Amino acid sequence: MRFFDDRLSATNLTAAARLPGRTDTALGYGIGGAATLPVIDKRLDLQISGLVGQGIGRYGSAQLPDFALKADGSIAPIPAFQLLAGAVAHVQPGTDVFIYAGWEHASRAGALNATGYGSPTLVVTGCDVEGAASGTCQAETRDIRQITGGFWHDLYKGGYGRLVAGAQVSYTERDAFRGAFGIAPSNHLVTGLTSLRYYPF
Repeated sequence: MRFFDDRLSATNLTAAARLPGRTDTALGYGIGGAATLPVIDKRLDLQISGLVGQGIGRYGSAQLPDFALKADGSIAPIPAFQLLAGAVAHVQPGTDVFIYAGWEHASRAGALNATGYGSPTLVVTGCDVEGAASGTCQAETRDIRQITGGFWHDLYKGGYGRLVAGAQVSYTERDAFRGAFGIAPSNHLVTGLTSLRYYPF
């Protein structure tokens, strides 16, 4: 549980008179859990975790926003959820193969303009156009999904430490909220990684 605070001040057109300001507070919260299940002893582990609530965007890998603003300037925590599931197979001593899938989602919140999140009035006409002007792609993320797999293998394990090689490939998809003219931008990315690690202890 967490609290978001903002301070609003206002002035009228006369420099001598100031309207009273106000402080707004909103509640953010999340509830979640995680488990690792040894399905086949020393051979296969399943993992699952999740978090659901509002104002929890920063707790996910995608770093989605925590809150937006309503039309009156008060805080609107963004409803969201995060899910992760995976499996790790210990195919032989010193060799692990893994696969994971994750999904992070944020809902619309706040004003139906640039101060809100996921506003249907945002300009997104240039999001799928290479070299388009920056003001034509104001897309805000609704969903991030990823599936990834790879392996770790001990090249050496002994009195001088441990040398491990690994490789991983992932597919990531980002879907934005539908903006002006009903356009819903979407994009994807394929990433490949290799790694060589030495653990002295």
